[in-house]
Amino acid sequence: MKKECEFIEVFNKTAIGKPHRSIFVPSPESFFGGWARHQWLKSYFKQECSIASSALWQTLIERHGSPKILIEQDGVFTIMESTK
Repeated sequence: MKKECEFIEVFNKTAIGKPHRSIFVPSPESFFGGWARHQWLKSYFKQECSIASSALWQTLIERHGSPKILIEQDGVFTIMESTK
């Protein structure tokens, strides 16, 4: 079975200078599909991911470049550059 999801990874610092990583994903098409995707992404990234509205997603692309795509096929994970 093949799963895939676009994401944008952003590295910032907290107010006290500690490194902080945020993972953003586009809005899901359905509640249950989004919940399953969230659990899958959380298990891979080992942290919560943030769901970006359409407007925020476009802003993230403008500021941080094209999203990457996480692909899992037969238990093997690959990260690819988006062709969009």
